[in-house]
Amino acid sequence: FGYGEDFVRGKLGSTRLPRLQPGQGTTALCLDAAAQLVADGADLAGAGLVVVCTQNPDGHGIPHTSARVQAALGLGEDCACFDLSLG
Repeated sequence: FGYGEDFVRGKLGSTRLPRLQPGQGTTALCLDAAAQLVADGADLAGAGLVVVCTQNPDGHGIPHTSARVQAALGLGEDCACFDLSLG
């Protein structure tokens, strides 16, 4: 659209659009993002909240995707989680 990479990165924070592979779900994308956070030095052990914003939840939304992410990351039951639906 004629916009440079710096403009797009400034507005969106990224110039990359992750796409699901066949058979892959939203939870997998969230876990990839969490792995990147850890690679960048984040310590998820003390996480107190997981929020997933999507219009494509896994399993028709039950259990909600953030709960799947919370469990997959091994976060404790004291870590709150919820989804924000874009639909």
